[in-house]
Amino acid sequence: MNKTILERAMKENYVTGYPTATSGYLLTDGRYLHLINKKDEDRGGNYREDHRTIRNFFNKRKNDDWSGMVDFVKMGHIRFSPECHGFDFIKKPTKWQATQILRQCSRLLPDEYWIERLDKDFRVVETFTKDEFRTYCHNKGIL
Repeated sequence: MNKTILERAMKENYVTGYPTATSGYLLTDGRYLHLINKKDEDRGGNYREDHRTIRNFFNKRKNDDWSGMVDFVKMGHIRFSPECHGFDFIKKPTKWQATQILRQCSRLLPDEYWIERLDKDFRVVETFTKDEFRTYCHNKGIL
């Protein structure tokens, strides 16, 4: 199921190894899924869709705006908010995700980004500075 959802999302949206203003998720392999439909961008559109639009790629359509996004993050993908350099994760990040997060935050001041670990209900459990996140990753055997 996870692969099918991701394959559908990747077919209709761009995936790159770097973040842009249209990025919406940091995938488990360290690439960014952009929340702009390829067809829309090809027609000159440049507006990033809301994170919740990921629900459109589930086999059983989610009947609310929230559950698809939460389920996608529960699969190990990290919600990324480019406008404020924010990262929200539920599952332990992969080494590729951790590397991307640290790379992105390394050029910013502490008040210019956020890194949050969430519980399964999408509530903040822990907030990290860049150094705290690096320590978390080392303690969990990620890096």
